[in-house]
Amino acid sequence: MKINKKIVLGLTLTFLLSATVAYAASSSDFLVKAQKYITNNCADRHIDNQTSLNCYLFYKVGELGTQVNSNTTRITALENAPSPSPTASPSSVSQKELKTFDNNGNELGIYMDDASFFVTSLGKKVRLNSAGQLLYQQLATYFKSQNCVGTAYRSTSDLFNDVFSDANGKNLVVDRSIPKENFTSQSYLEFNPAQQASSCRVSSDSQNDASTLTTVTLPFSLPVSMPLQFKYQ
Repeated sequence: MKINKKIVLGLTLTFLLSATVAYAASSSDFLVKAQKYITNNCADRHIDNQTSLNCYLFYKVGELGTQVNSNTTRITALENAPSPSPTASPSSVSQKELKTFDNNGNELGIYMDDASFFVTSLGKKVRLNSAGQLLYQQLATYFKSQNCVGTAYRSTSDLFNDVFSDANGKNLVVDRSIPKENFTSQSYLEFNPAQQASSCRVSSDSQNDASTLTTVTLPFSLPVSMPLQFKYQ
């Protein structure tokens, strides 16, 4: 009997698709039945066309099953493999920063604006006046003691990130590791312009959200030689 090739091809594709789905759904049951069919029919040298086609399809589905198992094993291995650490690509362009220098070419810090720069070692901003001194200087500070000794405090919402000086010329910054406090001060230190000197006065003022102040040493001398210079480096 002559087999119509188009019909056989259509049946082959249909059978392969249905067999693949059946294999995925219940591979062990399918393979047992397939092997039994092959043993009973495919070894016979005189088989009809339909049986021959069935044998061919069973063999092909078996090959597909082997390939699926192989791929599943490889995928599982890849999923369980540790992820490689990303390697940073070397930059072909060196990273430069705009920095601030005094008039003598001494580096002061990272540029912020024409009168301000960031001092990395302090983690604070420095703002200068036209004379090269700190913009915020000779500020009053408050104490819990009655003679202006011990820890200094000040409400510093506008100076939280700045370096400033007290009435004695000490350079101070806010200690951000200590929470703000509310208390009644017992004394305060102020600068007297008439006498050009500091003085300690008795106080009973309420200090709200007062920050703890700590003394710092600037990595340059004041006054700064003006005008400032700016360049990438």
